[in-house]
Order: sequence, then C-alpha cells, then structure tokens
Amino acid sequence: MTDTFETRVQEWNKYMQTPWGRLQNSTRLFNLRKHIGDELLDILDAGGGNGVETMPLALEGHRLTLLDSSAAMLADGQRLAAGNNTSLRTIHGSVLDLGALVQPASYDLILLHNVIQYLDEAEVPKLLDSLHKALRPGGMLSLVSVNRYSSTLAKSIVYAEFEEAMEQLNSKHQYSRAFDHTVRVYTAEEMGQLLSDASFNVTNHYGVRIFIDYIADNELKHSPEKYAQIEALERQLTDKFPYKHLARTFQLIATMV
Repeated sequence: MTDTFETRVQEWNKYMQTPWGRLQNSTRLFNLRKHIGDELLDILDAGGGNGVETMPLALEGHRLTLLDSSAAMLADGQRLAAGNNTSLRTIHGSVLDLGALVQPASYDLILLHNVIQYLDEAEVPKLLDSLHKALRPGGMLSLVSVNRYSSTLAKSIVYAEFEEAMEQLNSKHQYSRAFDHTVRVYTAEEMGQLLSDASFNVTNHYGVRIFIDYIADNELKHSPEKYAQIEALERQLTDKFPYKHLARTFQLIATMV
C-alpha cells in the first residue's frame, strides 16, 4: 500500500506543474526579487513542503532551510536539490514549534507561504512572534495566504454557484477544492493588522493569481502562448489597485519594527 505522505508528495509535484501552480510560484518569486539585493541570504521556508518554490533561490546561492512536518516532503526536497546540483538544510517539525526548532536571529528572510490558512486563529499570534524572533535585525518576512474576497468571485464566475457565493460574503472559512480541506480565510488588511501586532511593518501588498483562477477554460491555460500572456499580465498588475484585492492569494512583504 502506497504511503499516505508519499502519495501527497506525488500529488503536490503534479499540482506544481499545472499552469496555476507554476504561475503562483513564478509570481511570488518575481515579487520577492524586488526586495532581495545582491547579498546571499540565509532563508527559511517555513512549512515549505519539498521546497519546489524556493529551489531557484538555492540555485542562486542563497542558503536555504526547509522546515516542514512531512518527512516525505523534506526527503523529496533533498532529492530535488541533488538533482539540481545544489544543497539545502531540512528541519522536521511543525511551524507551531518553530521557536524551539530554530535559533533566534538566524535568518535574513523567512517565507510563510500558504500556511496561515490551515491554522486555528489562536495559534497565529504565537507563530508570528516566533517568526519575528527567528529573523535577524532588518530581516524580512514574505507571507502568502488565501484572499477571502476571491471565493465569492470564483464561486459566481467560474462555478456559477450563486447561492454559495452569497453565503461566502460574510464567512471567514472556505472549502479548498485542491486539498479537500476547509481553511480560515483573511483579507490582506486583517493579516496586516496581525503582523503589526507582532511588531512587523508591512511594506508591500501583492496579489497572486489575479486572473488565472477566474478563467473557466483550463485547456486555454495550457497553451504556452496564452500562459505567457497571462503571466505577463499578472506581473504587471500584481501590485496595482484594485486588482491585487481580487487575487486568489495575497502576498505581504513585512520587515521588523
């Protein structure tokens, strides 16, 4: 019988090869590179799975550490690194135990991408505090989470689920089709306040997957020509009002206060 975690790794790698999976990674990195200078950094990808998103940073010479609760994901990350002739460090454990797993002031940049929505609200302040302590003075955090506003749009435009779209208007939770899980959804403003409470200063707000999730024709997204056009449009509008507020996810760049 195939191990559950191994199956999840295979499904995750397959998902990352979809147009929407590739687009989210390329757009987040596009945004991050606006804030990374020439100096090589110590980077922590917290809850980063197998590191498929941050592997390009390791290839550029940055010192990458993956922290994840799945040993299978971390093992696959080592496989990917070896296949790309690079290396990374792994830490097996939950992001909720980050304070006990990493040394204070150890990282220049921490990524917390698509993790917050899976946590109970009460756990978030403690995690943000741990992230703050793990950063060096002047360090930077990149946080990505599902945008609450996107669900109503997707349900109405893509799925024609108008009653469900109406119900979603005031809901703080939504069902994730991709991972068969109910997640806690925030607005960028709500998350910005939580970061402020944890002594972070949000310097930039980006939208990721502004258009691609609202295009019902998935076959069109597999066209190299159309994909390139969508990616160019997403990059052009990732930081523009009002488009960034409509994206499937928001990406907040925050520095230590």
